[in-house]
Amino acid sequence: MPTDPTIPCPDRGKVCSRCAGMKTVADFGPDRKNSDGLKSCCRECLRNQAVVYREAHRSVINERAAAYREVHRAELARKAKEYWVAHRRECLVRKAAYHVAHREGSRRRHQQHRAMKRGASSAEPVDRHAIWVRDKGQCWLKFPGCWGKRLSEKTWHADHAIALSKGGEHSSLNLRVACPSCNLKKNNKDVPHQRYLL
Repeated sequence: MPTDPTIPCPDRGKVCSRCAGMKTVADFGPDRKNSDGLKSCCRECLRNQAVVYREAHRSVINERAAAYREVHRAELARKAKEYWVAHRRECLVRKAAYHVAHREGSRRRHQQHRAMKRGASSAEPVDRHAIWVRDKGQCWLKFPGCWGKRLSEKTWHADHAIALSKGGEHSSLNLRVACPSCNLKKNNKDVPHQRYLL
């Protein structure tokens, strides 16, 4: 029995109007307006078109998204809270997995966020390894009991020479290697010899 060539069948497929490639019916999205019930271009061409559009109009898209978030702030917060309550375990597992996979980036973002919350004049991305190498892994505070001992790269604290609460910035110039005990003793106090080390 002859079939209508304009209506695609699963065996024959359909030609994409954009790339002119013969694709299977599953490669086209649904569209009620067309006689065959499918879009005229394939999913891959539509994806590529969306990528090109997003690249060309990135600033406009970001502005629209920011405006939407500002207008619907309360509603978005409510939905996020409802989702968290309903999917708490999955959220925690996903968050923990992300932190394990992106340990250094997570730590950097957390430190920047913490610095801004505490009133830092600026918070730039900081490379912990570079600071540890620069200070030769030695505690800069040299309180009694420590005397500038060499620390493992995994156990040291990044201490702000000028405390964030006193207007210090979160930058590699203001960060020093400190052992945990000295850093906790210092807290946000000024150290007499710090002016010679900056």
